[in-house]
Amino acid sequence: KEQSDQILILQDEMSSEVYCWQEVCKESNCRLVIVPHPTTEEKDWTHLIIDQLNDESCRNIKVVCVPQVHWSDGSYIDLKRIGDECHRRNIIFVVDGTQSVGICPIDVRDIQCHILTASVHKWLLSAHGTCLMYVHPSFHGTWLPLDQHERSRMVFQNAIYDAAEENISPDGYPEEFVNGAARLDSGGKKNPVLLPMVCEGLRIVQRIDKFQAQQYLKTLTDGVLVGGKKLGFGVQPGPRAGHIIGLRPMSKELSAALTPEKMVEMANNLEEKGIFLAVRCGAFRIAPYLDTTMDDVERLLKALKEECDKILCKDCNVE
Repeated sequence: KEQSDQILILQDEMSSEVYCWQEVCKESNCRLVIVPHPTTEEKDWTHLIIDQLNDESCRNIKVVCVPQVHWSDGSYIDLKRIGDECHRRNIIFVVDGTQSVGICPIDVRDIQCHILTASVHKWLLSAHGTCLMYVHPSFHGTWLPLDQHERSRMVFQNAIYDAAEENISPDGYPEEFVNGAARLDSGGKKNPVLLPMVCEGLRIVQRIDKFQAQQYLKTLTDGVLVGGKKLGFGVQPGPRAGHIIGLRPMSKELSAALTPEKMVEMANNLEEKGIFLAVRCGAFRIAPYLDTTMDDVERLLKALKEECDKILCKDCNVE
């Protein structure tokens, strides 16, 4: 029996990046190749992905789908290296940019991706309900849209055709698509509220120097890490982006005490104090922005210490 085609993803990746490939696997002769979490500095996400591509059991990888930044903890993937490997092997390269586009430097020409998507509600500073997507021109003439409608068909660009009757032939309507990536657009009228918001968010994002932004945000997340280590936290081995950090329980005491349930409880308690973080895949995900200050970091660390003391019963008088 021939080996199944394979789709490479990362362990604990955002679910919306995985469910679609699960459906592909159900409908075709494919299986998922799941890259495990890094456990050493020498073998970070990038190295582990390349190791999988070089593995004899992974010779049938047809798609690599990875983020620039892992959503749970900000760990960083070198997309240029992955793109070079995919290009050399003729593998379709798909990038989820939701956790980085708008705050991290990235260039689709440099990383040679075929697809890049990004929800605008994160670092693109816009509202829920819209996603932006880059599609390599080589797919413009072949890929079918998810949404079937007249606005993507050439014949309906002609008002006279739309005004006539008896237009459906035995084969249905004429099928020719409009040119370019517009064939993949959604149907219906363009949203008069969301799209102006997206445009304004993009204008703001374009004015941000992404390299300077990363440098500033890394001073904040480095401060979080320094303070977190004093409490018994650490981070996953390997490089990380400046704008997200995932504090993981590392000390024996914290590792035993901070079950997923307790971590969620702590996050809820912190939210009541006006401190917002998320619990993702075993880590407290902390994501400062450009208006965050070191005073905010100190406030976070103080509140985090109070919550840890409660759980570890070091100070039973803390309410």
